[in-house]
Amino acid sequence: MDAFGGMVEDELGLLTVKQVAALFQVKPQWVYDEVEAGRLPSRRLGRRILRFSRADLADYLEAAGTSPTETAPVQPRPRAR
Repeated sequence: MDAFGGMVEDELGLLTVKQVAALFQVKPQWVYDEVEAGRLPSRRLGRRILRFSRADLADYLEAAGTSPTETAPVQPRPRAR
């Protein structure tokens, strides 16, 4: 049994930096930059471990004008001539 009475990360709804980056389809550095700028809410466990609440991520996306289930249409890039 762990410190949370047997609960694992998924049961707590917390995600790692890598998981958030994959979910948002960005590089992990972008996640760190958003946290440092104070725009992306996170939980710090100790000095170096960051975790993210699914509810906070949904709120972040809503404030940005994008719902978690909505994806923006992909626009083709113009070709270089």
